[in-house]
Amino acid sequence: MDIVEIENQIKNASDRNIKSSKRQLKALSLMLHENEKILYLTSTSRALGPILPIIILCTNYRVLIMQKGLAYGNDIKQIALDKINTIDYHLSALYGTFQIIDGAGKETKIKDVPKKEVVKLVKTIQKAMNTYNNSNTQSNNGINDLKQLKALAEQGIITQKEFEAKKKQILGL
Repeated sequence: MDIVEIENQIKNASDRNIKSSKRQLKALSLMLHENEKILYLTSTSRALGPILPIIILCTNYRVLIMQKGLAYGNDIKQIALDKINTIDYHLSALYGTFQIIDGAGKETKIKDVPKKEVVKLVKTIQKAMNTYNNSNTQSNNGINDLKQLKALAEQGIITQKEFEAKKKQILGL
């Protein structure tokens, strides 16, 4: 995906003007797939000493957490939507904390995200997880249907022509 497209997606996916460095944009251009869309993007609000703000983004496939290095590099953590077991959040007066626990029980915790944005981020991740899981379930059901139809065709219960027609219907061709 090119950098201009990523910049446009970032503008549309954020509630505030979050600036990404050229290094972060380049890293995203190498990481994001052509059909991957940034659904929501936020960042920690304050830099604490040598710790720079962390950018958190949710796509239709995963959650990416990027921390810009002081001198060079980005520390990037990826969590696939289908690997997230639990996502929780806690709100204080101005800021919030959210945590993701993946299938291996590994915890990722991010603090100091603006209060309103924590809630929206968590809801976006939950919605993306549901959409992702539903699309995979439908895909798996279609594959299972094709296997059953193929078996019926091989047993002579349905004709090859009927199998081909149903196959096209299932695949949306």
